[in-house]
This record gives sequence, C-alpha cells and structure tokens, in this order.
Amino acid sequence: MEERGNDGRTIDVAWIPANRATPSNRLDGSRLRLGPPLSRARRAVIIYIDTSALGRVYLGDRSDGTELSRILYEGDRPVITSELTDVEIASTLARATRDGVIDSITADGLLDRYTADTSDIGPLGVVALDSDTIALAQRYVRSASLRTLDAIHLAACARFGESTPDEICLLSRDQRQNEAAQALGIALAEG
Repeated sequence: MEERGNDGRTIDVAWIPANRATPSNRLDGSRLRLGPPLSRARRAVIIYIDTSALGRVYLGDRSDGTELSRILYEGDRPVITSELTDVEIASTLARATRDGVIDSITADGLLDRYTADTSDIGPLGVVALDSDTIALAQRYVRSASLRTLDAIHLAACARFGESTPDEICLLSRDQRQNEAAQALGIALAEG
C-alpha cells in the first residue's frame, strides 16, 4: 500500500515491530502506518498515549511514571501520539520549570529526550494532524464535554484507528478525557 505525503513523495507501508519506530515515524503531512494487515484473530494493539500520561514519563511521576516508562520503552506494543504532543510536552516542561519542579537545564535535557524518542529510531511514533482530524475534533467539542486539546488528541487517535485494522487504545491519565473517549467509542488502554 502506498500513499502520497504533502510533499508529493510516495510513502510505503512500514512495520513497527515490538514498539520500535521506523524511518516513516514522522513524515510531513502523512500518517504513521503500521505494517501488513493481520487477520482479525491476530490484530495488534497500538497504544495512543496523550500528554497527561507521557508527561509523567519525562517528569518521573512517582505514582505511575515507572509503569508508563515501561510501556513506552520496554513494552511489546507500538506507542504513538500526535504532533500536538510536541507543543504540549514543551509546555509541560516549561510549567514544571516555572513551578520549581525541575531546573531549566533538566527541562532542556528532557525536551531533547522527547525529540530523540520521536525521531526515526525512537520508540514513539507521531501521527500528523490534518484537516480531517481537526474537523473531527471540532465535531467532538460540539457533541461531548471536551476541552480543545483533548478533542484533538481523541480525533487523532480515532482517525489513526480508521487507517489500520489494528486496535487502537488511548492511554491517558485525564479522567475527563477517558470518560469522553469511552462515550465516543474509543477503547482505553490498560496501564
């Protein structure tokens, strides 16, 4: 299967084995895709992680940061997020710096780590946001009690789910977002 990215180049389907990213991890204007369709009995589970959970990985949250790190770095399931997380992680680290939780040098190091994690060889795949995703997010905020950024995450998760035969599950630490996801038919990940 091939698709064309915004830059006109052809993008081949790439497989992400055992939660590892591929060079197609972050292509301009195109979606991250996972490999050949599996039979219904062998469908993979892909985890869409939002910033409420991912921020705990980088800030080392004592309540469950270790478990979330295990899912991202050692898990056997591919983990994805959207381009929105690029901005939200930077914001989370800036807020932690302002609040005195971490210093600016630590924040810079953690942002570098996030950049490495979302690079071609990192463990975190990134789904591009497109106009259809934004349109779906707009429908979500009109039909459910959702904040804007939560709606964009849920729309990115749902849209990616439409592009793969695999099961997509949301991993979030935001109870309000989880409730909205369930109401919209988006499965929640365990962990």
